[in-house]
Amino acid sequence: MRGEAKVTKANGTQLILQQRKTTQLTVGDSLVEPAGMVHYGENQTNKPIILLSASLFNANQPKAILTNPENR
Repeated sequence: MRGEAKVTKANGTQLILQQRKTTQLTVGDSLVEPAGMVHYGENQTNKPIILLSASLFNANQPKAILTNPENR
């Protein structure tokens, strides 16, 4: 990952996720990442997940650009 992301846990606790660090997000947690941030996410359960996403990008810009996780 490049950059820092602000994580707010469901209980209101806030933390900064820094480069090369990981955290587990659970129901009710939120993540705010800066533009251009490169990161990797993985569902480590056998249950489906739902991600809600909002952005301030121009309408013609993609919200995410998928890459091969082996290139991270």
